[in-house]
Amino acid sequence: MKKHLLIISLIILTITYACKPEKPVVKGLTLDSNTVLVGSEGNFTWGNASASIYFKDNDSIWNDAYFQINNEKLGDVFQSTTLLNDKVFVVMNNSNRVIICNSKTFKKEAEIDGLQSPRYIVDAMNGSYYVSDLYANAISVINQSSLLKTGTIPCVGWTEDMIYIDSKVLVCNMKSKYLYVVSTHTNSIIDSLDIGYGSGAIVKDKQGRIWLTTEGNSVLSIAPSLLCINISTIHPTIERQFNFVSGSPNNLKINVAGDQLYFVNTDLFELSISASDLPTLPIIEAGAVNIYGIGIDPLTNDIYVSDAKDYVQSGTVYRYSKSGQLKSQKTVGIIPSCFLFF
Repeated sequence: MKKHLLIISLIILTITYACKPEKPVVKGLTLDSNTVLVGSEGNFTWGNASASIYFKDNDSIWNDAYFQINNEKLGDVFQSTTLLNDKVFVVMNNSNRVIICNSKTFKKEAEIDGLQSPRYIVDAMNGSYYVSDLYANAISVINQSSLLKTGTIPCVGWTEDMIYIDSKVLVCNMKSKYLYVVSTHTNSIIDSLDIGYGSGAIVKDKQGRIWLTTEGNSVLSIAPSLLCINISTIHPTIERQFNFVSGSPNNLKINVAGDQLYFVNTDLFELSISASDLPTLPIIEAGAVNIYGIGIDPLTNDIYVSDAKDYVQSGTVYRYSKSGQLKSQKTVGIIPSCFLFF
């Protein structure tokens, strides 16, 4: 009887092992200029966010890399990722935390907790990180040494993308008419600029000006827009404003030279920082693709586009040349949304 039980156990173990998904073998993984980190949001409350690593030299993808490297799931809703102080910061919106990983191995080293609904993180260059938030009506101030929240900067509404410039952090707000200016000396709002309504993404060009997108507000009769803002004066001023008759701009990015802007309005458009009018033709037509996120490779100017499809099935990442010619496409996680270039 014992012999039969042993044979049955061995058979079960053999079947279990045979059915176990094969783990990709990535020997001596190093995140460097050859790799691109792709963040996939996953579905809200499903806990199925994931990170993929794309290898440019051999055009291959390693899906669910964070789980396989760290033996733990990322959590709920991969919102954004950035490289700060030689660490990879992954902001997990509905898991209320920021995961900090080694910038070479992607091994988890620490995390920031005690957040309500984090969106983006920026180095305030004063020994603190600032974290924007969907529901907190405030920006969290995080001590860089202890990784503990040491305070907040009150800001009513949904604070979104941020950028550090000259001892100030400029803060977008999706539920406000204003772009906010925070002093990193006092950790407080010192100025604001009426930019329309619902600012979401912000970048800096080679001339030191900032560009941002707004989604507008039909109830208030405020059009969506793309704005160029001069911040060299005592108070920031709007230098140029492009209003949209249909749709609204989002996913604003800029090339490494700081002279070409990219944004999505169903299709993907390219705009010179010296342009006087919005482009009429896209650089990449969406067609059947649901463009959800974009990234611009700082080394090659290749354009990366994510397709969220129906928000349930696995998404796709497309890699284009800087002129808009398709070079590659890969299946990734659910709702791919952001890219990190090393």
